[in-house]
Formats: sequence, C-alpha cells, structure tokens
Amino acid sequence: MAFWYNKKDRHLYIGSAGGVKSYARALMEEHLNRFLTKNEIVHHIDGNSLNDNFSNLKLITRAEHTSFHHTGKHISEKHKEGIRKANTGRRFSEEAKKGMGRAMRGKTHSLETKAKMKQAQLERWKFRREVLDR
Repeated sequence: MAFWYNKKDRHLYIGSAGGVKSYARALMEEHLNRFLTKNEIVHHIDGNSLNDNFSNLKLITRAEHTSFHHTGKHISEKHKEGIRKANTGRRFSEEAKKGMGRAMRGKTHSLETKAKMKQAQLERWKFRREVLDR
C-alpha cells in the first residue's frame, strides 16, 4: 500500500496490488459502500485537490464536471484545427473498434465469472476498510 502526490495533476493517490486511484475517489466509494462508475467524478468543492475532507467532496457526473470547469472558456480556431489534424487519418484495428462500443452488447457473464467478480469485489472492499481504519 502506498500513497503519493502527483505534481502534474496535484492529486493524492492510493495504490496497491488491486490498482491505483485517487484518495478522494477511494473515500467516496467507502462512504457510499459501492464502487463509483466511470461517469462519476469526485469534485473538490474548494478547488484544492489536496483537501480531501469529506465536507469538501461532491459526487457529480463527468458531464457536470466538464461543464463546471469549462463554462465560459473559449477554444481558439487554431486549437480546434490542431485537434482536427491530430484526429485526421486516425485508424483503428477491427479489434480496437469492437472495444470502443458497449463492451458486452447484450452478452452476460457466466455464473463462474460472476462468482469470481464478486469475490474480487469483496477482497477489494476488505482491503479498503483495512486502509481507512489505519
């Protein structure tokens, strides 16, 4: 188990064999007693990403977070052109294209896979509780 500060995005992270995530995200998941979805963002109300007091954290959607941070900002035509050029001629393998849409597309996991996923989830929660109880 390790904690570290990322100077680039100014966030505190927690890492273990189970993966890496922001400390604020781990706190919110523990508080809600569930994993957050990819569409959920933990926003620091005061703008200080090192202030992980729960009263400073707010769970919002990715769209709300983007809107909050970019409302009123203007993207120059030069920047838009740079984005267009970067994406022009971009090619993806058929395998990559398949993964870009909904991953499961109506498929379901086998009972064996569901049991493995449940066990892994329980182990992650046990680990998180141990970390937060320290």
